[in-house]
Amino acid sequence: MEFYRSGNLFWPLGSIEITREEIDKEFKYIHQIEKKNKNYITLAIKSAANTFDQFILTLDELIILFYKNFKNEIILFFYEDGEIRASGFSKFPIEFNEGFAPFKGGIAYNLLMAMGQHIKSHLEQNFEKINLKWECNRCNFESYLRVDINFTIDLTKIIENSSRINI
Repeated sequence: MEFYRSGNLFWPLGSIEITREEIDKEFKYIHQIEKKNKNYITLAIKSAANTFDQFILTLDELIILFYKNFKNEIILFFYEDGEIRASGFSKFPIEFNEGFAPFKGGIAYNLLMAMGQHIKSHLEQNFEKINLKWECNRCNFESYLRVDINFTIDLTKIIENSSRINI
């Protein structure tokens, strides 16, 4: 068992006796390493899940920002090299830059490549009342993903929920 600790086999010359205490000590050491490795794996998974959640929250907030400003189309470009561009954000440069800053460096591109269908399902389900449609297409020539988000702005519902206009 010394091999797990030092990488070398250790066996006392002329003796094959090992005490129960020595065996318990070795098993305890191995168990600590296994537990430490499991903790790192759990931490990595939780960290990745947090990044994923933050990305979805950024998209949720972006959709709400556009809706409240009566804009019903969002076009985003996520490049493999990490660059993120957008169409129609001239009125919201601060929100766009702050919202997507943590996902530059290829994180957003990688998330979309790996989890695009989950993101689509989440957004279309959560925003079904505004008929949100998500489309993500890869452009191989320039190595980017184009995301189109479209939804319906229901003026009747807005008026019905207005506290200033009574119908």
